[in-house]
Amino acid sequence: AGIDKANLHFIHVPENSWTELVREVGSGNSTYDMFLSAVTITATRETFADFTHPFYSDTRTFIMRTPQGGNSIWGFLDPFSWTMWVSIAAVVLLAGHVFWVLERKVNPYLSHRYLPGVG
Repeated sequence: AGIDKANLHFIHVPENSWTELVREVGSGNSTYDMFLSAVTITATRETFADFTHPFYSDTRTFIMRTPQGGNSIWGFLDPFSWTMWVSIAAVVLLAGHVFWVLERKVNPYLSHRYLPGVG
């Protein structure tokens, strides 16, 4: 159901040269936006496209076109909008205060004074 809503289309591509397929995906002029396969990450292939690097040893990897504009030190912020990041920060701060109010009288390790208690 989720794939149908995302309007994704999957096709089987017969095995050709993996390097050529990676080059085609990375070019931006490809019929394909990405592909998923058991392909080895090589230095040559990394010049054409971005690869996910496995967190455990496996031959499958996810390959996609390199984003325009390159990598940024602030790239980890890209998955969420600024509104979402502000909301997350507000919830974390609010949770600290709520936990202190609820726990301060029953938890001997918490300070009974406000600033040391929430900090």
